[in-house]
Amino acid sequence: MTLTQKLKSYLSDWKNLATHAIVGIMLMAVIFIIPVHIHFRISILFSVVIINIIRMRVENAEEPVLEDESSLI
Repeated sequence: MTLTQKLKSYLSDWKNLATHAIVGIMLMAVIFIIPVHIHFRISILFSVVIINIIRMRVENAEEPVLEDESSLI
């Protein structure tokens, strides 16, 4: 799978879009209420991306295929 295909898959996943939207809204609210350092905002964004990548890999992990019992006889 190429990088562009992986990026398209990541950006088209509705769970990722929802998570980024919620985090973005929360960060915007925090920005207007409490001044937050840019490094903190960037670290939150990277954390969300990494957690979403891990979640996608776990969801897409192939379950082991069970062998047919008749082939064991």
